[in-house]
Amino acid sequence: MTFVDLQTGDAVFIDANTLIYHFTNHAKYGAACTELVERIEHMEIQGFTPSHCLAPRFNPYPSARGMSRDSSLTTKNQRQRACWCC
Repeated sequence: MTFVDLQTGDAVFIDANTLIYHFTNHAKYGAACTELVERIEHMEIQGFTPSHCLAPRFNPYPSARGMSRDSSLTTKNQRQRACWCC
């Protein structure tokens, strides 16, 4: 299933990566994620994101491990992870 397969009235869990791809206009996933966010804004579908999913990604302070605030977005593991939106 992809974002396009969501029907009007569906409810969907939105992971932090989807929002990051939307806000950064990611080359591969940005358009699909922006389309999803727009459908949520127009109340075609319902989107839910728990705060515990956003906190590690959007924390304005470096983590206790000494990582920079952007390092969680650019780790090798994150780059290799596939997005299920497309």
